[in-house]
Amino acid sequence: MKILFLGDSITEGVGASSEEKRYTDLVGARLGCRTVNYGISGTRIARQKQTSINTKWDIDFRTRIPLMESEADIVFVFGGTNDYGHGALHLGRVGDDTPDTFCYQLRLLINDLTDKYGKDKLCFILPLHRFCEEPVMCKGDMVNELGASLAEYVDVMRRVLLESGIDFIDLYTNGFPKPITDLGDEYTVDGVHPNDRGYEVIADRVCEYVLSKSVR
Repeated sequence: MKILFLGDSITEGVGASSEEKRYTDLVGARLGCRTVNYGISGTRIARQKQTSINTKWDIDFRTRIPLMESEADIVFVFGGTNDYGHGALHLGRVGDDTPDTFCYQLRLLINDLTDKYGKDKLCFILPLHRFCEEPVMCKGDMVNELGASLAEYVDVMRRVLLESGIDFIDLYTNGFPKPITDLGDEYTVDGVHPNDRGYEVIADRVCEYVLSKSVR
């Protein structure tokens, strides 16, 4: 079995004590399968209208699809937290055709991945809770400038994926508790990126999904 993972810094493994502790590597070790990690820190689902202060952030998920291996048994897509954190597109509405919205860009990502791998091989992972999920209560550069909450992004993702018939793992509901500090806690190193224990939790949920899919 070969599993591909497309994502941001959490897929890349920021916060893990070693590459072997990343959730992608844990999944491979537990299931005895090959995993390929396409995680790049700071990247987003939605393509932005303007260049970011860090140009690496603009290597959006759709941009990387042509670089991914063509053959896979399952493709996981784990993103959205950076769209909340430093994205500049309005959320939009499920089913609208306004290009400069997160909702529409998510649908384009789903379409591109479906064209390459087929719908049945796709599974999205909804964002984890993070420190500072409500912009009105946060300070600093890494909060949503449009005033949307992380919960609103998660809700849009959930609704679009349900409408599209795409599987997803809801880590927002069934992950780990919302961090109450950005100084590190039981599951994170900084209120956003998991520590080794946090990556174990993600790996648990991914393995549960893979094993359930194999017996369907």
